[in-house]
Amino acid sequence: MLTSSSYRILDGDRRVNELYSKQGRSARFSSKKDRDTWIKKQVKELKQTIEGQKEQVRLIPRLYYKCLIKYTYADRRLGGGDRGFAAGEGG
Repeated sequence: MLTSSSYRILDGDRRVNELYSKQGRSARFSSKKDRDTWIKKQVKELKQTIEGQKEQVRLIPRLYYKCLIKYTYADRRLGGGDRGFAAGEGG
């Protein structure tokens, strides 16, 4: 169990890390304009990544259904018949 002094130490460590991060960022850019340009580029790239991941998530049901149809077709061709997999009893 953490004591209040432990929380203060952790908070102090967190604050020191924040300051080091800020110091590193300020040394990285020669002006606010350079910093803002870099931030905008990062935001744009992250938005593109998010959109790509949303598209992948959107396609999951369709891909699942295609796999299920292929599995059912292959299983029936191999003589497995209907063992309830398509009804969600899988295995």
